[in-house]
Amino acid sequence: MSMFRTRPPFLQSTSSNVQEPTTSELVTCACAEEMEDESMKPIEDVLRDEHDDIEPEAEQVFESAATTTVLAVEETLRVTSQTQESFVLNSTVSIKFGIIGLGQAGGKIADEFAICRLPGKEVATYPALAINTCVADLQALKHIPKSQQIELPNYRLGAMRQPEMGYAAISQVGVLDDILGRVQRVFEGVDHVIVAAGIGGGTGTGTIQVVCEALAEQGFPVSTMITLPWDFDSVEEKKNAVDFLGTFQELIFSGAISSAIIVDNNLLFDRYLKRADSLGMDMDWKVDSNYEIVRIINEMNATTGLPSPTTFDGAELTKILSSGGCVTFGKAEIALPDSALNETLALEINDILHHGYLSNYNNISEARFAGIQILMPESIEFGVMMEKTVNEELKRQMPALIGNYIEHAQIEGQNSLLVYTIVSGMGLPGRAQDLSKLLQTEVDRINEAETKRTQFTSTDVSLKNPFQKGGRAKVSGNPFAKEISSSNKFQNPFNK
Repeated sequence: MSMFRTRPPFLQSTSSNVQEPTTSELVTCACAEEMEDESMKPIEDVLRDEHDDIEPEAEQVFESAATTTVLAVEETLRVTSQTQESFVLNSTVSIKFGIIGLGQAGGKIADEFAICRLPGKEVATYPALAINTCVADLQALKHIPKSQQIELPNYRLGAMRQPEMGYAAISQVGVLDDILGRVQRVFEGVDHVIVAAGIGGGTGTGTIQVVCEALAEQGFPVSTMITLPWDFDSVEEKKNAVDFLGTFQELIFSGAISSAIIVDNNLLFDRYLKRADSLGMDMDWKVDSNYEIVRIINEMNATTGLPSPTTFDGAELTKILSSGGCVTFGKAEIALPDSALNETLALEINDILHHGYLSNYNNISEARFAGIQILMPESIEFGVMMEKTVNEELKRQMPALIGNYIEHAQIEGQNSLLVYTIVSGMGLPGRAQDLSKLLQTEVDRINEAETKRTQFTSTDVSLKNPFQKGGRAKVSGNPFAKEISSSNKFQNPFNK
C-alpha cells in the first residue's frame, strides 16, 4: 500500500525561508509534557455530568458540612462548563462518527468524544481509538477502553516532538495493518471518521497523513481535525506546525481527505479566560477546550436529528463535511423577546460566520456549502421574512455558495433563539499564516540572542594609572578576547 500521495514535510530536504536558530537540537519527550494533574479529576468529572443517567431528584443528600462544601464547589464548576443544550437530551444524532486520536492532543480529544452517550444508552455514541507512541499518554486516557488504545511499538517514551519519529513508528512492518484491522472491528456501522491530532508534536504530526490516506483507501470518508499551537507553545512546536501546514493544504484540495476542521488553540484559550474571569474559577484550559470541541460537533449533529418541517438532515450534513476544504462551525444565542428579531438574526449570522467556534475565517467568501439550524420556542414562527433574512445574509457573506441548507425546529421549553452554522470549502484560516509570521519573529529573536552570546569581541582600553603622577598611559588588552574567524559564524541548529 502506498503511504503518501503527497510527501510529508519532514521527509523533504527543501530549505525553508525561515532563518532558524543554531544550537543543539531542542528535543523534549512528548510524553512528559502537560501530564494531567490528578487534582483535576473531580473537575473533569463535573464537566461530564450531563452524560450521566442521574435524575436531579435522585441526587444524594449530603449530611456533613464538609461534603456540602464539596457539592457547592462542584455546582459552581458545573455552571462554568457550559453544558450541552437541553435539546440534545431529547434528540438523536444523524451521523455516527468514528474518532481516531493521534498523539497526546488527539488522544485527549478522542477521549472526550468517548464520553458522549445518547439518553438512556450505555454504549458510547462515538466509538473511539487512540494511537500513540508514548505509553504514559495512553495510560492517562480515562474513557477509551484499553482494547481501543494502540501503542506504536519500539517508541514507548514518545516521539520527542520529532515528526520523523512518528512517521517511522507507524511505518514499521505490520503496524498500519493492525490499525486498519482495529478500525474495521471498532468502527462497524460508522458513517464518517474524524482523525484528530495536534500538529506541534511528533506522533500526531508524523502519523496523521499516513492514517488519513490509509482510511481513504479503505473507503472511509475522512475529516481531519488539527489543533494549531497557541502563542505560548515552544518554537519547535510552531516550526513543526508551519512545516506541516503546506503539505496539509495540498491534502485538503487533492481529495485525500473529505474536509479539514482547524482548531485554533489561541481562540479557545481566550474564550476560556473570559469565562473563567467572569465566573471566578480556574482549571486546566485544555480540558475545558477539548470539551468545547466535542460540544459544538455533537450539538450540530444533534440538530439534524430533530423533527422539522424544513430540510437540513444528516445527509446534507454529511455532504457539507465531504465537500472538501476547511469546515467551520458557529453558534449564537439571541435573547427573547427581541423587537427587531430579523435584524438581530442577520447580525448574529454575520458574526458567527466570520468568528467561528473553533477558528476565525477572514476568507469565508470562498465557502461552497453552508448549513444553518435555527432552534426556537414554540411561540415563534419561522415566517417568510425570517427565511428571507437568513437566505440573503448567507448569499451576501458567501457569494460563491453552491448549496445552502436551512432548517428550523420549535423546541418545547426553549426560551431563546439558538443559531448553528456549518460552512465548508474555504482554504486555511488566517491564524495559519499568523503562526508562520510569529515563528519568524521568535526565530529572529533567538538568532539575535545567540549572536550576542557567541560573538563576543574584545575592545582595547587605554587606562591611566591614578597612583603614578605623570605616568604613561598603558594599554590593557582583554585576556579573554579571541580572534573571531568568519568560519565561526552562527549556524542554524535545526539544520541537520
